[in-house]
Amino acid sequence: MYSATPTNSPHRHEVGILWSLTPGSTPAPGSDPGGGRFTGRPAPGKPGDHDVDTMTATALPTTTGPLLANTDQQIELGLVGTEYRLHLQASRPLAAEVGRRVTGVIRARAKRVDKVGIGGRFVEPVFGRPRRVQGRVVGRDEQARLIFISCGPVVVCQLTDARQSATDFADGNFVACDLEPGATFET
Repeated sequence: MYSATPTNSPHRHEVGILWSLTPGSTPAPGSDPGGGRFTGRPAPGKPGDHDVDTMTATALPTTTGPLLANTDQQIELGLVGTEYRLHLQASRPLAAEVGRRVTGVIRARAKRVDKVGIGGRFVEPVFGRPRRVQGRVVGRDEQARLIFISCGPVVVCQLTDARQSATDFADGNFVACDLEPGATFET
């Protein structure tokens, strides 16, 4: 079983989720083993050994990255190790200075979500407001009609198509969807 708990591996990711195959082993950098499940259990080690956020049963997955621009209504978030510059609506003004790392939840309203069989994980476009995401389902909240898509960052997607439910998507499904304007970053 895969887990989303941090490890002390030299291959740790600095944003979003780190997938662990078994305790003490990790996938190759840039790979996505898929089929992941959040365990919410912290990995052994000292606090502060890693930059990866964990998720508990009551929390949403978070993303950490450098704050590239900050206004009262919008932020520009970078993702470490990528060229992404995501323009997101700020849920509230951020007190962080430009250049500092911030951690928060990326939320978006997903139009129809489709299961796909091939392709990679991505957010489209690389610069600007997120319009399309593709990646693995790594969790869901059935009552709130939310699915969590690991597409580089983890995006918490609200299902807007009345014909779809969070139970339609199992952990590990590879999915793609367009996003409505107004994706947010909540701290």
